[in-house]
Amino acid sequence: MKYYSSVVLLLSFLTACMSSSTGSSDNRGQGLSTAINLNWSQSFELEDGTALNPAEIESYIIHWRHSTSDQYEEIIIDDTSINSYVFTATKSGEYYFTLSLKTVYGTNSQLSNVVYKEVK
Repeated sequence: MKYYSSVVLLLSFLTACMSSSTGSSDNRGQGLSTAINLNWSQSFELEDGTALNPAEIESYIIHWRHSTSDQYEEIIIDDTSINSYVFTATKSGEYYFTLSLKTVYGTNSQLSNVVYKEVK
């Protein structure tokens, strides 16, 4: 039986922090470090509309890409008791995220909605 995700992926907040190795207040040449908090609900259903038992979830998979990349990269989260992840963006540009899950039966859900955030 196919599993699909009724999950909605949200960007809850975005903060930008500049790190300085010299202690100077001049920010030129410093690396960008932006935290993007991703949150999702934990309500999943089978294709027939019945609820998926949380014990049947093996892992969450965050699919992300930077605007300059054509391919999504994956972050696998094995702790299925959580429903959030903090992603650190290190370059400016647009970041795109979607979520899926893997079941203990080896099947993958469909992808959630896509969210994006522009980092300046």
